[in-house]
Amino acid sequence: MASTKITICIDESTKKEAEDVLDALGLNMTDAIMVFLNEFIRMKGMPFDGTIEQESLTKKKALKNQTLARKAVEGAIFRKREKGFPIALYDVQRNQPYIEFANGHREYCNE
Repeated sequence: MASTKITICIDESTKKEAEDVLDALGLNMTDAIMVFLNEFIRMKGMPFDGTIEQESLTKKKALKNQTLARKAVEGAIFRKREKGFPIALYDVQRNQPYIEFANGHREYCNE
């Protein structure tokens, strides 16, 4: 079947908000429009029955932000180690913060 192109104009904030929801659903804008049009044709009317719960979207955003933050911290630690700078870390087993030096030596902080 031949494809045709559709161009629409919407404000930036609407597009961004829609992309955030679509991302949480694992879809892109083209997929969403195709789903909408196919359902519109099938139902012969407006098919507005595909929502997600706000809590689910918030959890997915939080997990995504947590992953991004973790990657940023890991990257910063890697760059500091590479340059030989001491790094402040936390020992979960000892339940204590420490400074790790380039040679691997650790100095634990006393409370």
